[in-house]
Order: sequence, then structure tokens, then C-alpha cells
Amino acid sequence: MTFFLHLHSFWRWVLLVVGLAAVIKALIGWLGNRPFEHLDDQLGMIFTIVLDIQVLLGLINWVGQGWAALIPQAMSNSALRFFAVEHPLIMLLALVVAHVGRVRSRRGETALSQHRAAAIFYALSLLLIISAIPWNRLTT
Repeated sequence: MTFFLHLHSFWRWVLLVVGLAAVIKALIGWLGNRPFEHLDDQLGMIFTIVLDIQVLLGLINWVGQGWAALIPQAMSNSALRFFAVEHPLIMLLALVVAHVGRVRSRRGETALSQHRAAAIFYALSLLLIISAIPWNRLTT
């Protein structure tokens, strides 16, 4: 299981870089009133795919390390609760938000609405991700 934990820990950096790139590109398009190009769509797709992989790796770790069985005890222990409940739920919410943003950006009627949806939803997803990263365990 440590292989998946290390892979999950490494993959977070890929996710942060790709997420930041998607948000910045969407903001440039929105604030610069630029056309919604193929690269904009591709960055959104890559962000959601990288996030999908990260969540899958996290679920493998969560099940494999027995976090699910610790949920009853975790409610009275904040450190345990973070890994057993809060971290997975926030990350799943970030996944949903990113996918909703991807769909809304693809279905927007104008380039402005497409960039706006991408910027708002990808930024919100990225903020959720950043808020749930265990920053005190960056080397694990």
C-alpha cells in the first residue's frame, strides 16, 4: 500500500500544476474576452482526468489502509477524522465541482460564459483541493 500512498502524494503536485494552469488560462480568457479555444477545452479535460486519477489513488489508499473502518472512532479524534472523513469528502466534492465546471464550460453559449464557468468552477475545485491537502505531511 505504500506504493499507492507515495504515488498519491506525488500526483498531488501534478494536480496542483495542471489545476493552476487551467484556472489561469480560464481567467485570461474570461477577463481578456478571448475566444474559447481548443487549448482551453483540453486544459479542462486534463485537469478533470488528473483529478479523477488522484481521487482513484486516494480511494485505493482509503480502502487499503482501513480508513473506512475507523470512521466511528474518528469522530472524536480530529487528526483521525481528517484522514478518515474530511479529506475524502472534500476531495470528492472538488471532483464534482471540477466536472460540473467542465460540462458548463463546454455547453456555454458564448466564449465569455465558457471561460467564466471554467474559471469559477476550476478555481473553486482547486481551492477545495488546497484546503484539504495535509500540508504537514508533504513528504509522505
